[in-house]
Formats: sequence, C-alpha cells, structure tokens
Amino acid sequence: PEVEVRTELPFVREIQQGLVHGRIDRLELARREGKVVSARIVDFKTGAVGASGERFAEKLRGYFEQLDGYRDAVAEMYALDPAAIEVALLFVDRDEVVREQSVA
Repeated sequence: PEVEVRTELPFVREIQQGLVHGRIDRLELARREGKVVSARIVDFKTGAVGASGERFAEKLRGYFEQLDGYRDAVAEMYALDPAAIEVALLFVDRDEVVREQSVA
C-alpha cells in the first residue's frame, strides 16, 4: 500500500462528556486505491529515562489511554475500524519503541 505521513495533526472531536482536543505527533495512513485501509499513530515521549517496573508500566497505561482517544479520532476521520489502527510510543530519551500489545 501507499503510505501518507501526517505530522502534528490537530483534531477536535465531540464525545458525550464534551469536546476533546489533541495533536497527533505522527500519523501514517496506508492507502489502497486511494482509500485509507489502516493507520499507525506514533506519539513521541520524553521523561521516562529512569522509570522501570511498575512505575514505567503505570506511565504506559496513562499514555495508551490517551492514545485510545487518538485512535477513536482517526477512526472517525478516515472511516476505519479501530482495530486497523496501530498505536506506538517512541521514547526519544530511552531510544525505545513500545507498541500497545506489549503492555499488560
């Protein structure tokens, strides 16, 4: 598939509790015949250099909760099934990528 990359993509979406604002650091859209068929959201993070064990896991849970909202926004914007949207955290100061499925 052809991949389109969007950076610093702002969004606003309305949910039952009100408006949600966000900015997606990196969004990779995979297209087939012009239609978006899947996506990857990459969120850049810093400030977790010394975190490990349960402390790091707690940070990950909070970050992935935030990315769930990003996934919902992308699903709405591009008429995608949320299952077709991968999310990942890139810890620039740890030189580490954590994908959602690796979090318990």
